[in-house]
Amino acid sequence: MKFLPLLLLAFVLTSCFDLREEVRIEADGSGHLTFDYHLPSQAMLLAGGEAGVREQVGELLKDSPEVRLETLTVTQADGESHLHLEIATDSMLALMDLKETEAFEALPASSRKLAGTFEVRIDGLKVNVDRRLDFADALGLASLGIGREDREKRRIEYIIHLPKAAVAHNADRVEQDGRTLIWERSLGQALEEPFSTRYTAPIPLPAWLIPAVVVVAMLAVLGVISLVRKLRARLRGR
Repeated sequence: MKFLPLLLLAFVLTSCFDLREEVRIEADGSGHLTFDYHLPSQAMLLAGGEAGVREQVGELLKDSPEVRLETLTVTQADGESHLHLEIATDSMLALMDLKETEAFEALPASSRKLAGTFEVRIDGLKVNVDRRLDFADALGLASLGIGREDREKRRIEYIIHLPKAAVAHNADRVEQDGRTLIWERSLGQALEEPFSTRYTAPIPLPAWLIPAVVVVAMLAVLGVISLVRKLRARLRGR
């Protein structure tokens, strides 16, 4: 969501939208992100239309050559705009670096809040990812103008495809034997209380690195065995 500063601001001003984010992480660390937004057409006008959104995305990505815009389309139907956006990256870690760019820091506070906060921790050969989302805080007083029908009808969905099954998560649904995690909320539910998309997954290792890891592990075991033998020999010599 951090790719669309003006559009996010438009979300805050109009308050009614559907959101679907899908992230696919490959074994080599690269990734593909798909964003689908349905929102009132006036919100798209606030963002400058397709040309305005494309300009803002380009501005945000210009200093991140590893992150590329692949597709951006806007279609109109029944008074609503459907924005479809696809982003590709050579390294998912490069996405985290976007938070340090001037373009991201220049986002309105409401837009940054709507993008959520991320915590990524490496624990051995596992990665822990926790994204916290607080829609009520992001939308502020604008949320008071959202009617019951929109709160029930509008949907929020986050999907993550992992190269290996998650070992822990708080997803609402799981597919592909644990490799696909899905979180779903109505807009009303998202406004009622903050929620997080959290998971722990193995870090995929390049094929060439696996033998090296095995060798290191074997050397560590042999080292422990050797140390134990030396200690035993010393104790016997006393």
